[in-house]
Amino acid sequence: MGEKVKKEKNLITLVILFSIILCVVPTRISAQTLFINISTNKQIFKVGENVVLTGNVTLNNQPVYDALVAIQINKPDSTPYIIRTKTTGQNQNSWPAEILELYTCDYKGELKNNFSRNSIAYIRVTYRNNQQNAIYAILIIYIQYSTASPYKVVFPLGETPFRIDPQKTESITSSFEIPSNAPYGNTTIYANLYSQTPINNGYPYCPEKTTTFTIVTTNPTQPPEQQNPPNFEVKFSLSMAAPGSYSVYATTQYKGIQVSNTMTFPVLPQAVPPKADFIYSPSTVGVNLTVTFDASPSLPQGFNDVIIAYEWNFGDGTPPIKVNGTPDNPPNPTVTHVFITQGNYTVTLKVTDNEGLSDQTNKIITVYKVILPTANFIWSPQIPIVGRTITFDAGLSKPGWNGKEHPPIVRYTWDFGDGYMIDTTNTITYHTYQNPNNYTVILTVTDSDGMQNSTAKIVMVLPPPPQGSPDVDGNGRVDMTDVVIVLDAFGSTAGKPNWNPVADINRDDKIDMTDVIIVLDNFGKYV
Repeated sequence: MGEKVKKEKNLITLVILFSIILCVVPTRISAQTLFINISTNKQIFKVGENVVLTGNVTLNNQPVYDALVAIQINKPDSTPYIIRTKTTGQNQNSWPAEILELYTCDYKGELKNNFSRNSIAYIRVTYRNNQQNAIYAILIIYIQYSTASPYKVVFPLGETPFRIDPQKTESITSSFEIPSNAPYGNTTIYANLYSQTPINNGYPYCPEKTTTFTIVTTNPTQPPEQQNPPNFEVKFSLSMAAPGSYSVYATTQYKGIQVSNTMTFPVLPQAVPPKADFIYSPSTVGVNLTVTFDASPSLPQGFNDVIIAYEWNFGDGTPPIKVNGTPDNPPNPTVTHVFITQGNYTVTLKVTDNEGLSDQTNKIITVYKVILPTANFIWSPQIPIVGRTITFDAGLSKPGWNGKEHPPIVRYTWDFGDGYMIDTTNTITYHTYQNPNNYTVILTVTDSDGMQNSTAKIVMVLPPPPQGSPDVDGNGRVDMTDVVIVLDAFGSTAGKPNWNPVADINRDDKIDMTDVIIVLDNFGKYV
C-alpha cells in the first residue's frame, strides 16, 4: 500500500514539474504553415473564353506580400501551356539569381523588334548567379500573343537543371518560329530561372523578366498587368484552345518553407465566330493609286477552325469582291483596289470560317488628290560621341503622289541643330558635333513637283569616356551598347570613316578582335 502511495506522489510531482516548465516557457515555437490559394473566375470554360487565375500566399493564415509564385498550366495532352512567375507584392532588393537582359534579335544577336509571319525570331537572355555557391536551374521562356492567347513554352537549355557557377554571368541565344497564323501586334516574352519545373515542385529564383516584339503591325497590344497585393493574377485567352482538362500547378518557397497546390478546370468545345480585321498599304491613299488590302490579321477563334471566305466592299459603288477557299486550300487574303475620286470611303470586310460562322469589320479610308513626300532618316552610330563622324541617312524618306505618279525626291535639306545646315541631292550625309548635348536634327525633303515635308529627331551626343575602358559609352556598365559601338568600328584604323578612338580599348590604334574580346570578357560587369 505504501509503495502505491509513493508512486502516486512521484507521478503528481512529475505533473507539477511539467506544468511549471510550460509556464516558464510559454513561447514554445510551433510549426509555421505556408499555403498557396488558387482559383479561377469560372469552374467550367468554353473554347474562346478568357481565363483569370488568381491566388495568394499565406503564412500562419496571414497574407504574404513578398513571395514569388511559380505557375504552370498544362494542356490536355499534359504538355506545358503556360509557365509564369508572379509576385504577391513588393519585390526584394536581392535574389539568389536574376535575369539581367532579355530582348529579341536577329541571328547575329543584333537588336530586332519586328518579325513577320513564317520567319525565325531570336531571343537573347543574360542571367547571373548572385550567390557564393553554385546553383542548378532551368531557364524557361513563355511567349504570349497580342490576343492574350498562349503561344508556347520554350526550354532553351533543356528541361534538366543545369549548373551556374558562383557569381557567374552567362548569355544564350534561342530561336523560335513565328507561325503563319500568328496574330499581328505586340507579343510578350516572359523569362525566368526555376529550381525545377513547377509541376515538379520547382520554385522561381527571382522575378520574371519581360520584353515585347511586334508581329508586322503595332495593333493590338496587351494591357499592362496590374498588381493587387497580396494577390497574384494570370490572365489568358482560350482562343483556338483544344477542349479538355487543363491542370494548374502553383509553387513557392518562402523563408525556407516550400509548398505547392494544384487544380484543374475543364474547357468544353463550342463554335466560336472568327474575328475580322485588315490592313492596307500604302497607309496614305491617293486617287488612281493602287492600294493593297490584306485580311491576314483576321483570325479563326475556334479549335482547328479555318477562314474559308473573304468578302470585300470598298464603298465606292464598285461590285463587292468575294474570295473563296477550303480548309485545305484557304483563300488569298489580299486584294487590290483603285479609288478614282478623292473622298472618304467605308471599306467593309466579311470573313467566314469552315463552320459557317462570320464576322465583319470596316474602316474609313481617306483618299487624297495629292500626297506629300515623307521625310525620314536614321543615323549611325545611334549613340554618337563628341568628335566622331556621324552618318545621317535619309533613305527611308518616301516620294509622294500627284494623282498620276510618284514625283522623285530631288533635294535633302539638313539642319543639325548646332548652327550648321546643308543642302544635298544625296540621301547620305555626314556631320561631327564638337560638344555633348541633345541636338534637334531637322530633315526637309523636296520632290520634283516642289512638294515638301519635314521631320525632326533628337540626337543625343555623349562626351568621350576615358580611353581604354570596356565601358565604351561610359554608363557605368559593360552591356550591349558597348559591344555594338566596338563592332561598328571593327576593322578601322585612325583616319577611317568608322574610326572611333574610344573603341580602341587596348590602345593599339586599330579596332580588332582584341577589343571585342575585352568587352565580352567584361560583359555585364559594373565598372
